[in-house]
Amino acid sequence: MVTLKKHWCNMSNKVDYAYIAGIIDSDGCIQIVNDKSQGWNSWKLMVSITNGSQRLLNKVVGIFGGNYYIAKNDTHVGQFQRKHVSYHYAICGNNAYKMLKKVKPYLTEKKPQADVGIHFFIHQRNTTYARKKGLPETVIRKREEFKRRLKELKTAFLTPIALAETECENTVMGEATVQPN
Repeated sequence: MVTLKKHWCNMSNKVDYAYIAGIIDSDGCIQIVNDKSQGWNSWKLMVSITNGSQRLLNKVVGIFGGNYYIAKNDTHVGQFQRKHVSYHYAICGNNAYKMLKKVKPYLTEKKPQADVGIHFFIHQRNTTYARKKGLPETVIRKREEFKRRLKELKTAFLTPIALAETECENTVMGEATVQPN
């Protein structure tokens, strides 16, 4: 795991935000994660990027914080084996929210997803509850709705083949259909 100090004051500017927005649009993912492994519903906003350039992710970490890890993969092409390195970056919670707020004006493809993520985080921040009792059912349903909407936005513009590969519910006789919004 690689973690660098963030440099909020001297590196961050509109050009950097636009640059990172382009990276998120192409190689990024905006998620709402529900982790039930701790015995209670733990919800968080996460932005992740997978890319082959360590230098690029060092820039992202330098501006927004977070960390990344290195994954080494073997790819077989015919009789040849190729070593491939990719870098997986993630930032969660308040830091993910701050990142989305800064890059949202420059996003194109993922701007609607950023909107959902930002609204989810605001909802989460403004929801108070007793931890021992857990989340009220109404809050769980609201958070599931945010997560469902985000997934819906991710599949809205997929080709029929890609849509079928995601195993979406809107398939007819083995062929995917794209429903207009």
